[in-house]
Amino acid sequence: MEGDPVHRFLAAHFGANLFVTRLPEHGIKRENGMEYLSAQKLADAAGEAYQIGKNLGDSVIVMGTSMGGALTLLLASQQPDLKSVVVYSPAIRDNGETLNNLFTPWMKKIMQWTWMENKMKTQPREGEKAKYWSEEYHYNAYKSLGILMYSMMNEETFRKINQPLFLGYYYKSEQEQDFVVSVPKMLEMFDQLGTPESLKRKAAFPDAGDHVIGSSITSGDWEGVLFSTIDFLENVAKVPSKEEYQRKVEELNKLDVELESMQ
Repeated sequence: MEGDPVHRFLAAHFGANLFVTRLPEHGIKRENGMEYLSAQKLADAAGEAYQIGKNLGDSVIVMGTSMGGALTLLLASQQPDLKSVVVYSPAIRDNGETLNNLFTPWMKKIMQWTWMENKMKTQPREGEKAKYWSEEYHYNAYKSLGILMYSMMNEETFRKINQPLFLGYYYKSEQEQDFVVSVPKMLEMFDQLGTPESLKRKAAFPDAGDHVIGSSITSGDWEGVLFSTIDFLENVAKVPSKEEYQRKVEELNKLDVELESMQ
């Protein structure tokens, strides 16, 4: 639901197949939620989803939000044949870089003692979010995200990305912005990309009001996110809409008939 309905409407607009993957340990409600998660399992799952996508169509566009955005960037750095990349609020760094403490032995223990109970942290959800977002997080969930961000979300990775790329994020002012992840680090990533300037675009969505900008449950401007992404894919990444593609097919079919009649 982090991408719904934006991903569905994008697929419909472009006449594309849509594959929405469920990352390891996600969607399971239990007392030790995400205990068996690791950064490697997350990276492997992204690679598996990409291979499925290749079997579903002629080319692949990958979209991701938050941690999914970080995995999307990692995948793009490894798969140069990706057609285009769309990242919303990618987790380049957590706001305040608290997770960096996980790599300091004593701070790791202090966080477990003061921030968690039996290596678990509960984050209660309300309303529709309670239906679709996890509430129980094991220490390994934070460790996995920390490893992904602090070992792979760096200039070395970003320089390897050359595909057309769209970055969307929530920012209105210094007081009203995405405080889950770091907006300055997103913008730093954008500048470090290997993607040519003419093939990348960034957009702030001040009315989104939430870290998750593409979901109708959380975002105050998912429609703006949708239309901006369509504009990028059509005019920058040169992905034809469903109608444009069908029109080209009809023109080619007509040309074939005319050529046959001349023979």
